[in-house]
Amino acid sequence: MDLYASIQDVRDRGVDEDTADDLTVTRALARARMMIDAYCGRDFLRREETHLVDGSGTSALFLDDRPIVEVTRLAVDAAEIPSESYRVYGEAGYIRLLGEITIFMGHPGVFAAGVQNVEVEGVFGFDEIPPEAKEASILLGLMFLRMMRGESNVSQSQANTTDAAIGIKRVKVDDLSVEFEYPRQTAADVARKKTTGLAEADRLLWRHRRDLEAIAI
Repeated sequence: MDLYASIQDVRDRGVDEDTADDLTVTRALARARMMIDAYCGRDFLRREETHLVDGSGTSALFLDDRPIVEVTRLAVDAAEIPSESYRVYGEAGYIRLLGEITIFMGHPGVFAAGVQNVEVEGVFGFDEIPPEAKEASILLGLMFLRMMRGESNVSQSQANTTDAAIGIKRVKVDDLSVEFEYPRQTAADVARKKTTGLAEADRLLWRHRRDLEAIAI
């Protein structure tokens, strides 16, 4: 799995090999990426894709896969559209036909309405991991490393029966420490609202959530 932060990024925050070996750090960062992707409803990797989407009947065509790095081919009803006839709004994730170009049935710059009649080939995602995703990955990775140490000290029977196991307030790994509720309260909070489990990570990632993407007018 591609990660959003490196082992060295975590080491730079004070986690040495005696505290957590490379495999343990990698597992924590992989766990962080899964939480980030679930919270944002997307990943932050670059990829080449071909999408078949429904024609909108308007000048703008929105794609679920965003941001758009580059469109290499655009075709509507099997007719290829020249690149000078449209503009790509990469961050917002849509393509707009230029109004002065007449393409379909005398309508200036309109994507013909249809079912999967528009083919978009291109590059999607991020050329580089956004700094917010990287920082959130580091913070979540540190939290999971601390939790792993706490988890290793709590047996399954204790976790099911004792307040001490479900109400851990502080776990200390060398000079690093964190307060958290484990695991009952955290599970209940996650069920009530969408979260990574760490408020600072939520704040960093908020603008990257797919359900909050900007809509063009």
